[in-house]
Amino acid sequence: MSSQYEGNLIAMLAFASTRSTWVSVSSCASKCGIDYRTVWGYLQYGDLYQVADYYHYEFKIRRREHTIYLSAVSRGYA
Repeated sequence: MSSQYEGNLIAMLAFASTRSTWVSVSSCASKCGIDYRTVWGYLQYGDLYQVADYYHYEFKIRRREHTIYLSAVSRGYA
């Protein structure tokens, strides 16, 4: 796994976990400094699972019409 790839996924999970609501692909892209299409691909194809598990995040992805949303919670290292 490349460090940029993993770093992007961690940035998305960390950003989403600081919000108390669903965050859209465009919000993740803007706030994390990642290309919109890259974020969309990560969420569309389920790329978060392994990284989220390793870094103790729980997340859900919601698709609504043509938008994908992410919600995440950090579970720490319990």
